[in-house]
Amino acid sequence: MKYFTPTPSKSKLLFLYVEENLTIKEIAFKMNSTISIVTRWFKELKISRRKQHTRQWNKSSFFRALMPEPNSGCWFWIGQSLPKGYGMTTVNQKPILTHRLSYKLFIGEIPKGKLICHHCDTPSCVNPDHLFVGTHADNMKDMSSKGLTKGEKCGHNKLKEQDVLLIRDLYQNGYYSQSEIAKEFNVQQTHISAIVRRIIWKHI
Repeated sequence: MKYFTPTPSKSKLLFLYVEENLTIKEIAFKMNSTISIVTRWFKELKISRRKQHTRQWNKSSFFRALMPEPNSGCWFWIGQSLPKGYGMTTVNQKPILTHRLSYKLFIGEIPKGKLICHHCDTPSCVNPDHLFVGTHADNMKDMSSKGLTKGEKCGHNKLKEQDVLLIRDLYQNGYYSQSEIAKEFNVQQTHISAIVRRIIWKHI
C-alpha cells in the first residue's frame, strides 16, 4: 500500500536520479510512492527526464535495487522486470537477467551454456544463496521434485510452461534474438520461432 508522500526537495530527487542513477520506478519504491506521483514531482520541480547514463553495477549499487525479505531470505528485485517477475537490467548496454547478474557479482562467472536456477522458485529473487548453476535438465528435475510441473501433460517435452512464458517475454521485449534464446535453452532456433509465433504451445 502506498501512502501520501509530500513533494521532496529538488536536491534529494536529483541525488537519487543523477548520483545514485535510480529509475523512476526505483525512486517510487524507495520513497513508498507511485510512479505517477514521482513523475509529477519531476514536472513540478522542473527536473529534466534525460536518458540516464549506463549504470556500472557492483555489489553496492546492486543492493540499492533490491529489497530483502526476512522471512524467506529472498532478495526481491525492485527495478525493471519482465511480466513473469524476472528482473532485467543492462551491462555494457546488453540486457541481462538480474539473477544471473547477482550470481556473477557475488559468486563468479557462469559456466558457458549453463542456466542459473532458483532454489526458492521465486523469479524476482536475486539472493545468491538461493541460486545454483545447472542445465535445463537440472532445472526441470528440481521443479519436478517440488511438484511444479504438474499439469504439463507431455512428458517428452523438452521445455515446460514456465520456459515457454519466459522465452516469449525475452523475445517480445527485444532482449534476445531467437538464436540466442535457442542457445540458452538448448533447442533449435526454429523451435523458438514456433513458440513465439504460437504455432506450438497455443494453450498458454
